[in-house]
Amino acid sequence: MKQNLSDGEADLKAPKTVRTSVCIPRPDYEELERFSRKTTSSVAQIVRDAVHAYLLSRDIPHSDADNNGAHS
Repeated sequence: MKQNLSDGEADLKAPKTVRTSVCIPRPDYEELERFSRKTTSSVAQIVRDAVHAYLLSRDIPHSDADNNGAHS
């Protein structure tokens, strides 16, 4: 059942991240899993960090408010 929320309430409940799906070659994924076990980071966190580092390396502007979970 869908809840009717005012605009302000909807903004408070809106997710600050976006779910996505990517296909990664099996050898790369297996390496990510190995690294994940060594560092106690999840594969998902490693991928988020890598995307963030990639964007920074390309000098692509972003808002920290829109980039929850990523490290500067």
